[in-house]
Amino acid sequence: MLDTCTSVDLDLLDPADLPAVPDVTAISAAELQQRLDLMIAATASSRNLPIYTRSAADFAGMSSMVTVTGLQLMPRRRWCDGAGTPPAHRGG
Repeated sequence: MLDTCTSVDLDLLDPADLPAVPDVTAISAAELQQRLDLMIAATASSRNLPIYTRSAADFAGMSSMVTVTGLQLMPRRRWCDGAGTPPAHRGG
C-alpha cells in the first residue's frame, strides 16, 4: 500500500531531476475508497452476484447494477456458564 500522506516541498526539487511525465498522482482516501467500491460493484455485477456489506451507504446509487444487502455486526457471544472459554477448549 502506498502512503499518500506524504508532503513534498517542490521548492527543493530540481526540475531537471523530474520525469517528463510524472508517474505519481494525488488521490484522497475518500476517492480511493470510492474507486474500490466501484471495482467491487463492477466485479459483483459481472458475475451476477449480490454484495453483502456493513457499509451499504457506500454503494448507494448502484442498485440498478447490483443488489446490495446491508448487514449489522452482531455482538460477540458470551459463554453462559461463566467459565469464559468455549466448552471445546476446557481441559478435563
